[in-house]
Amino acid sequence: MKKKPQQSAQTGPEPVSVDQALKQRREDLTIKDKGEVLVGPEGEYARFFQRVRVSSFKDLQRMSFVPEGLDEKKAMDAIARDNDAAFEAALRAPDEGDPDCGCDCDGRHDAETPASRPAGRAAISPLRARYSRLRRNFHPQLARALTEVYRRDVQWDHMVATHVHRWIDRLVVAKEFDLGSILFRDIVVGKNSTFNVAASTQILWANDIRIHVGGKIRTLGSYMKVKCASIQGNLA
Repeated sequence: MKKKPQQSAQTGPEPVSVDQALKQRREDLTIKDKGEVLVGPEGEYARFFQRVRVSSFKDLQRMSFVPEGLDEKKAMDAIARDNDAAFEAALRAPDEGDPDCGCDCDGRHDAETPASRPAGRAAISPLRARYSRLRRNFHPQLARALTEVYRRDVQWDHMVATHVHRWIDRLVVAKEFDLGSILFRDIVVGKNSTFNVAASTQILWANDIRIHVGGKIRTLGSYMKVKCASIQGNLA
C-alpha cells in the first residue's frame, strides 16, 4: 500500500517551484450569500493553497513582488548605492534614538547597560540603530530605477520602493524562501459573506473578483498581496 506524501504540520504542503505554482489548474470560488469560508493549507479548500519556493530575482518578478521591467543588475546597483548613502548619513547624524525600534525603550540603546537591558534582547549599537532608522524608507536610487519602469514619478520614500527593496533584501539574505500562495480563476463573494484567507498566505491570485454588498475578503495575517485582472465591490 502506497503511503501518502507527508505534509509539514507547521507549514503545510511541500514547496513547489514558481513555475509549478503558476501552472496549477484554477477553479472558481463562489461564496453564497451570508456564507463564510477559510482558505489555507488545511481544510476543505487546502488544494488551492501552495507553498511556493522563491529562489531568484526572476521568481520575485513572476510572483509580482518586483516589477517585470526592472533589470536585476540595475536594481542591485541602486540598492548598494542607497545602502552606502544611508550609512554615510548615519555616520553624520546625531543620535536622537529610535522611537520605532520595536521594543519598550525610548530608542536610545546606547544608554543601556547589560544590567538594564531587557532579558532576551541583544545590544544594538547606536550607529546601527541610526542606520536602520534612516534606511527604512530611504531609496533614492531604487526609486529612480522604478520611475523608469513605471513611467511615473516614484519618490525616494514611496511605499512601492520600500516593498520592492524588502523583497529583494529578503532574497539576498535568505538565498531562497517559501511563501503561501492561493490561486483561483474567478472569485465571487456573496452578500454579507466573508472570504477568510489563512495567515500563512502572502499572495492571492485570481482573474476577476466580485464582491457583493456586505461581502468582504479578510486576511488573517499581517500582509497579503492580491493580484487580479479586475476587482469590483459593493455589487447589488
